[in-house]
Amino acid sequence: MLGCIALVSQIVKVATSSLWFSLFQVGGTITVFLITFQRGSGPLFREGDMKVLGAAAVGLILWSLTDNSVYALGTTIGISMIGGWVTVKKAYLFPETETMSTWGWSLFASVLAMLSVGALNWVLLAYPLYLFVLYSAIATAILLGRARNARARAFQFSLVKVHQPVD
Repeated sequence: MLGCIALVSQIVKVATSSLWFSLFQVGGTITVFLITFQRGSGPLFREGDMKVLGAAAVGLILWSLTDNSVYALGTTIGISMIGGWVTVKKAYLFPETETMSTWGWSLFASVLAMLSVGALNWVLLAYPLYLFVLYSAIATAILLGRARNARARAFQFSLVKVHQPVD
């Protein structure tokens, strides 16, 4: 929902080449959403999901009342930051659950999306710039989490080695 709002707000602001990034980002999100029906667990919509959808609705209402897509885009980015923070935290605590190549390619795509805007238009740059920052944070969290885990394993190994009985 959030990606769709961002995509439509960019269409309204007459984005051209930079639309491809948003289009593929939304397509990927929809694909993951559909896969969760097969592989997911738990209820379809949790309480937090309903809050996010409600906040997205507020953004749409602001857009319709003001006829200004910037409100919808700002609301979308703000809501996405909440979910993004959860992903950053998860990537740090459980880096083995994330694929670095996915986030690396997403980071690269966000750079290309920013370059494709072609001019300094903050409305069109806002979403790919936000995703660039988010994907950078996630990739950094994965690397820091992996380094933390490697240090913990090395420390455990050194404790085992020190405490082994001598023949």
